[in-house]
Amino acid sequence: MFTSAGPRGTALSESTAGSPWRVVRATTAQHCDATLVQTQGGVLDGDRWRVDVHAEQDTSVRLHAVGATIAHRGASATRTRLRVARGATLTWRSPGVIAMEGARLRISTIVDVDRGARAAASEILATAHAHDAVLRLVVIRDSAVLYEERTGFHDARQPWRLGTATHLGTAVAITPDATTRARRWNRALHSSGAATSPRPSLLVARVLGSSLQEVDALLGPLVDELIS
Repeated sequence: MFTSAGPRGTALSESTAGSPWRVVRATTAQHCDATLVQTQGGVLDGDRWRVDVHAEQDTSVRLHAVGATIAHRGASATRTRLRVARGATLTWRSPGVIAMEGARLRISTIVDVDRGARAAASEILATAHAHDAVLRLVVIRDSAVLYEERTGFHDARQPWRLGTATHLGTAVAITPDATTRARRWNRALHSSGAATSPRPSLLVARVLGSSLQEVDALLGPLVDELIS
């Protein structure tokens, strides 16, 4: 949990991070930077991993997770929930997920913002063996669902084509200048992806690439720029 620390800015006030995640760095400043490290070998059959983050009112938080999560054979799930209070800004830069052969993986990213809050987040998936993976993205604003999508890799009717790409990246931003920012994101992504503003104050981008590092190099700076 991140809270306002008066003239010193934003601080990590409460951390219950445990296996498989550990907060290894959280500076106190006007914009608080925190790094989360994935410390285990990945999710196994039956595992359910959760990341819950709460940025309290008027805080400014930049989170960067490192250490890709490997989803091994069997059924597993990861859920990231980002809660952003009024006047706060939060960014989340995903470390990425690698699905192994036989993995039945469910990935949920939930971004829940109050009025006047801003947020941006990314999620990256290595798709070579993600035949039974499902990505779920939910954006909630003022307790109402603003946007929701589910992407299943076994479905031939999926609304995008991977081609020769092996990695898929998704980014979302909730900010009043979403339309203007979408145009800037499109220029930055070049031919690797595209961004659109499907709802007022909402931006969604999709990127294809050949590695986690390549996709993060494209999406990460765009996510982080929400906090200048």
